Formats: sequence, C-alpha cells, structure tokens
Amino acid sequence: METLLSKKINAMKDKILIFILISVFAMFILVIFHNRITVEDKTLKKSSEIDLFVDEIIDYKGVLTLNDSIVISKNCPSLNNPALTTGNLTKPFQIIKKADNDTIKVIKNGNTLYFLLIEF
Repeated sequence: METLLSKKINAMKDKILIFILISVFAMFILVIFHNRITVEDKTLKKSSEIDLFVDEIIDYKGVLTLNDSIVISKNCPSLNNPALTTGNLTKPFQIIKKADNDTIKVIKNGNTLYFLLIEF
C-alpha cells in the first residue's frame, strides 16, 4: 500500500520531468531563433562588391557556394557563350563584381568570362 509520502514523491517526480521537458523544448526553440537572427546572408546581390580567388566550390541544389563566403546561382548565363553557365566553372578562378552592377567577371587561366548575375 502506497503511503502519502510516496504519492507526494511520485507527484514531485512527474512535475520535475514535465519541467525538464518544457525547458529542453524552450532551449531548442531559442537556439533556432538565435541562429535565424545571427546567420549572415552570403548571397551575391547586385549591390554587392567582391574580388575573390575561388579554390573551393560546393554545388548544392542549383546553388554554388564559393569558398564558404558567397553564394550564387548555378544558372547565371555567360555573356560570351550562351551555352555556358556559372555551373560549368571549375576551380581555381578569380571572381570579380563591382557594386550596383549585374555583371560577374571570372578570370580563369588568363581568360576572362562575363556572366549575368541572377538574384534569388
């Protein structure tokens, strides 16, 4: 037969367990919220200016991440050759873009290619 003391102890354990679960859930939500606020937007925009030597390319779902510092569309068309896009580029190369300009200049092996920036 359960005593009054053991009933109170079990009730206290249940309250502590509920408190811990709510606390863990709240911390999870706070971490996600903090991450969303503090993440830097790495997308190359028309207003951006960049001069970067690229030696690392990550291709993921139509987006290229260059040196873990900028993100551009894989489908930016070449102004020199319409069949060529930024997705065809292989490392290493230099990428240059002036502020308030939609033209991306790529220098690879002494050749200069121009691409039209697609913002997303």
